[in-house]
Amino acid sequence: MTDHTDMHYRFYDLDEAAYAQFHGTGKAWAAIQDDKVTCLVYMDGRGLPQVDPEVPQWVRVIKEMCAVTGDDRFVYWSTKQLINIARAMEICRDCPRHKDGKVHRPSMLVAMAGKEWQKASRRQFSDHRDRSFERLNQFGTVISGMAEDGRFSTF
Repeated sequence: MTDHTDMHYRFYDLDEAAYAQFHGTGKAWAAIQDDKVTCLVYMDGRGLPQVDPEVPQWVRVIKEMCAVTGDDRFVYWSTKQLINIARAMEICRDCPRHKDGKVHRPSMLVAMAGKEWQKASRRQFSDHRDRSFERLNQFGTVISGMAEDGRFSTF
């Protein structure tokens, strides 16, 4: 461990097991014991399971028909896409509808689907965060920081 108190950074070396969990620079949590990182979990997306979050079928259909931005917003590029979304939603059983039973406008459904996806992604990350904390807590004191250059830093 190197202590750079004048810079407000603190660096920890990784033990052999934690070094095997090192996969490049990124936001991470670490379990610290005896001034060494004993376990490392990334919190920047690398640690998340590579599965889609649980969402209703209509959201999945729209996701497949749209482009998805880095912040999980759904975007469409053409009127043809909107027409295809409208057709798909007419037969989709779990699609949200107005009180009179009519399907929402396709552009509104795209926005609604994006919000549903974002909520599900946040739930998925929250579950990952809770499981990670429980796991790390078994190996030492849990702290947040940055994995970089084969070591861990906090500030």
